[in-house]
Amino acid sequence: IVTDNSETEITTQVLLIKVYQHGRLLLPAKKTIDIVRNLAEDSIVQISEEKNDNKVYINSNLSKFIFPSLDPNAFPIA
Repeated sequence: IVTDNSETEITTQVLLIKVYQHGRLLLPAKKTIDIVRNLAEDSIVQISEEKNDNKVYINSNLSKFIFPSLDPNAFPIA
């Protein structure tokens, strides 16, 4: 996972148990980092995108987060 805000870049590794479809997502970096930072180390995280409602869902144990689905081709902004 790589995230940046044009000033800072953060790279981390995750263990992928199952990938249903490869692709790219654009999420708000600060909110995503805050969520991941507060998850237990052994958390299982499911990330899914629903194109018909333009939302990305992040689920882990009892936690559920919803983000607007942004176009990854629109970043970085020149």
